Amino acid sequence: MSKPSTEAKVEPISQKQAAYARTAVRLQVAGAVWDVFDRLRAQGRTQDWLAARLGKSKARVSRLMNGPGNWTMDTLGDLLAAMDARVVDIDVRLNADIDSASPNQDHPWLDAPTRQGGEAAQVSETGEAFRATPAKDP
Repeated sequence: MSKPSTEAKVEPISQKQAAYARTAVRLQVAGAVWDVFDRLRAQGRTQDWLAARLGKSKARVSRLMNGPGNWTMDTLGDLLAAMDARVVDIDVRLNADIDSASPNQDHPWLDAPTRQGGEAAQVSETGEAFRATPAKDP
């Protein structure tokens, strides 16, 4: 016989919560990549240049850069490598440890990072949830 569980009943996350989390992560990662590419564009780089670096068609790169869709980790790695960039820091926190964990779960795109260029892509109000910067020689 098995012992009765003393744990409280565990409720699965809702579809809305899952959709929000997926969208928020996509937008945060895409925002970081877009910020790095904006810096490269300021240096004269284009999507044509990125397509050549990736060995992909211009149309494919345009689709990738115009919306994160469902980038794989490999796609993210390829984009960063082609831009001579890398992930510097990932800071994942429990919602309970963040002052305002999710200010707008109904419309996550309202919290999305803008495509304004900057020194680094900072995508969290409370810290650097994802940050990608051009790679420097080690």
